[in-house]
Amino acid sequence: TTTAAPPADPEAPPTPMPITTPTAERLQSVLRAAGVDLSLWGTTSALTIRHLWAQLGAREALLLREPGGALRLELRSVEVELHFRGRVLVETHREVDGRTHPRFALLSGRVRAAEPWRDAVARAVRGALRLDTAQYTVHHDGDGDDADAGGGGTGRPPPAESREFPGLPCAHETLRVAATVHEPPGAPTAGAPAVRHHWAWYP
Repeated sequence: TTTAAPPADPEAPPTPMPITTPTAERLQSVLRAAGVDLSLWGTTSALTIRHLWAQLGAREALLLREPGGALRLELRSVEVELHFRGRVLVETHREVDGRTHPRFALLSGRVRAAEPWRDAVARAVRGALRLDTAQYTVHHDGDGDDADAGGGGTGRPPPAESREFPGLPCAHETLRVAATVHEPPGAPTAGAPAVRHHWAWYP
């Protein structure tokens, strides 16, 4: 015998549907059809359609369609206050497709879908300094949260205007942790040519 699934709750709010597209061109069509103004994408600090499509493909972002047809982007990031001998690693500026953007921001990285946040920290540190997890220690950040549950964070915020993707509402949750490097690190790396990160130890 089989057991029938319980009936859906008629009072439960409709569930947003994830959107995947096979090409960046198809993603552009989906965004335009939903009324997203793309005129500022790829200018100043905004990224391009291809940047968003790559993030979706890497599971670093989730694009959802609301029951009414509107789109919403969901992101989850880690921000790492990385210490070495009283100094903190900061990103001074970033080059995106040949355009330079001042930053002065802590090391950060995206948490992929179903990924433990510690794996995202390890990927961010490895990408900036080529350090493995034995060369630094991640600390509880003092917010009173269990570090294994995510350390201190902003929680899931309501959707707001995205600076990277103007006109597309974005709910961006940020988890914040601190870490200490045990031995003198090598020179920071710049990353891929399309997006180059420039680092410095401050002060």
